[in-house]
Amino acid sequence: TTTPGQTIASNLLTIGSVARGVTVTLSGLRLSLPGKNDAFWDASANYSIIAVIDPRNSLAAEKKDDNTQATTLATIGVGNADLLGTAFTVAGNIQSTVTTSSTISGTFAINNKGSRSTSVNGQSVKVKFYISINDAIGSSDYLAFEKIIPATGIASGATFTDTYSFTLPKLSARDSTTSTKWDIYWDTLTASKTGSFTAYVGMVIEFVDDADSANNSNVGLGKDKGEATVVPK
Repeated sequence: TTTPGQTIASNLLTIGSVARGVTVTLSGLRLSLPGKNDAFWDASANYSIIAVIDPRNSLAAEKKDDNTQATTLATIGVGNADLLGTAFTVAGNIQSTVTTSSTISGTFAINNKGSRSTSVNGQSVKVKFYISINDAIGSSDYLAFEKIIPATGIASGATFTDTYSFTLPKLSARDSTTSTKWDIYWDTLTASKTGSFTAYVGMVIEFVDDADSANNSNVGLGKDKGEATVVPK
């Protein structure tokens, strides 16, 4: 409740000084904010707490009223989930041999260092597993397997751990209609190789509202990629 001529807020709160889910008091006005995982916070942004003077109830009528006045009371910094790999293994490590029809398996871990759960608004987390001739894992490499993180998501500050397993396809006939990307990739992989050599198995994390998508791949060996020994056949 205010009195005529009362100043509701004389000093703006600084960005990031208000946590989601708390009750704040601004010059005697108590405001309860949505919880930290409420779907209201749908993006990384600076949100504003605004006091509105609305004598004609135009906001309820969803129309503009020139007599409506607003003033910003506070701004709130909101961050999204920030996912990065923190553990990755290939079963047997470099003792594993990779050939056509090989089954490759291991473990992986993804940490959410951001301030929001990935389960908000039902956003899915996709993890793509590649095999590569070098330790820079990406879409130009052979995509071997995809996995979706369960709907429960990854809470802020939590780590999701799981296993992966995929079997590389057999080589098919070499012609324009039946050759698969694996055929072409395998030829490139082994064309200039003699004997066994090291290849890499790695993951790329895909999440639409990631706070820092730059750290979703190529963090480092043992974090989002591992080694395997390839024996050309």
